[in-house]
Amino acid sequence: MFPTKAVRIWQETPEEERPALVTAYLHAAGGFDRPVVEVHRPRSRWFGGDPLWAVIARRLEHVGPTSL
Repeated sequence: MFPTKAVRIWQETPEEERPALVTAYLHAAGGFDRPVVEVHRPRSRWFGGDPLWAVIARRLEHVGPTSL
C-alpha cells in the first residue's frame, strides 16, 4: 500500500479485513457474481514475502438496461 495513494478506509482497515471491504464494494456496485477470496501466504518466514489476498468475481452477463 502506498499511503499517499490509498483512501482513508483502506489505510484504517487491517490487512486481513481488506478482502471483505473489496467484497462489499463489489456487492454495492452490482453486476458481479459472489466474490471468492483466496489467500496466499509465504511458506517460510526466513525467506520472507508479503501475503497476497485476491478477491475474484465475474461480471454477470446482464447488468441491466445499460449493460456494458
